[in-house]
Amino acid sequence: PQAAGGPGRRPPRAHGIDSRLECCVGLAASNWSGSAAARSMETGAVAYGLKLKARCVTGVPANSDASRFWAATLAVRDKNQIHLIEYNEERETAQAVAVYSHGREVWDLASHPREEDVLLVLDGDENATKATVCRCRAPSGDEVPLSTSKLCELKTRSASSILRKVLWDPTSGGGGGSSQAATVENDGLTLWQIAEGGATATSTCSSGLEKGGVIRDAAWGSASRTSVHIAAERAIMCYDVRAGQQGVSIHISAGGARSVDANPVTSHLLASGGDDGRISLWDVRKPATPVLALPAEHGHWVYNVKYNPLHEQLLLSGGTDSRVVLWRLPSGSDICAGTEGPANGDGATTSPASPRSPQAFGRDGNSSVVQKYQQYEDSVYGVAWSSKNPWLFATLSYDGQMLLHLVPKAEKYKLLM
Repeated sequence: PQAAGGPGRRPPRAHGIDSRLECCVGLAASNWSGSAAARSMETGAVAYGLKLKARCVTGVPANSDASRFWAATLAVRDKNQIHLIEYNEERETAQAVAVYSHGREVWDLASHPREEDVLLVLDGDENATKATVCRCRAPSGDEVPLSTSKLCELKTRSASSILRKVLWDPTSGGGGGSSQAATVENDGLTLWQIAEGGATATSTCSSGLEKGGVIRDAAWGSASRTSVHIAAERAIMCYDVRAGQQGVSIHISAGGARSVDANPVTSHLLASGGDDGRISLWDVRKPATPVLALPAEHGHWVYNVKYNPLHEQLLLSGGTDSRVVLWRLPSGSDICAGTEGPANGDGATTSPASPRSPQAFGRDGNSSVVQKYQQYEDSVYGVAWSSKNPWLFATLSYDGQMLLHLVPKAEKYKLLM
């Protein structure tokens, strides 16, 4: 598809594990500084530069006192780093709390839900990927350089497997207790129990997942946290953690599923982004068709979709068209009420023949595009909401440019009224 952003704009580029050679080009340090930066009057964003190529950013749920994010670099020839970044709300600046050296390219990060200094890191090179539980201890005085310490490694199921995603169970405890995690490979899923003594694989699943094609993304389910949703080339597959087996499968005929996230309030709703630049909302109880199809605001892959952790009406999407879109959706109950079909013989409702039309999107005042962010020079691979401030989110483009935005005040007040 044609790149969004008008004529003369560089066409979008995808930098994936399957196209690692692209990462060897253009690794000169970015012009963005790693020091504190004030909010730009022109864009309304606060900038922080990682100086190297990067593609993963995540919030820090274990810290409720400050708006912090983890971000990591993906350089082939340079030494990589993992940054802990804090946003100062009074000064409207972003600054590094600590920067840790890390040897290999980091493809994904997951911050422990109860321990701020514990990370699940997916790293690797053109030959192999691995998942490691690391501790990033707080700096002492002027100590430099800082480095991560390995607690344990989560092995792949085979030497040829390529890891795609690492996840913490959001209900995992802290304080040295046992935690549950998941590693998602190109052809399967493994659940892990992690304690001080190391990591133990508790269940694996690969049978049936191959029908969806190559796995690209995954997200832990909301509410009861008993499922992992897996996005693949041709399907979204829901894995039942308690039963240890695959559950609902959602077939996707066009665009595939490049990204997926679970609604934090309405547990049976999912959002997915596709290679066709479109975003769809799905009800896992009625998986035949999406319950809402959003208009095509991306001109290339939708690499990330993220629900706001508190307000299900807010959704972020980032893509390889160098664009981020902030959406306002109807509530989960409104979406489901508006798409239920006639009752069947058992009194249950059936799916409509087609999803809610994109042409109707925004007419009822309950759904719209809040804002489009197009000040990026490269593919946007990372988007993340703050765990402390529900109106703050971070975006990360492949050139190492991290921007922090606030939800527009007008939109905030609409949701709070």
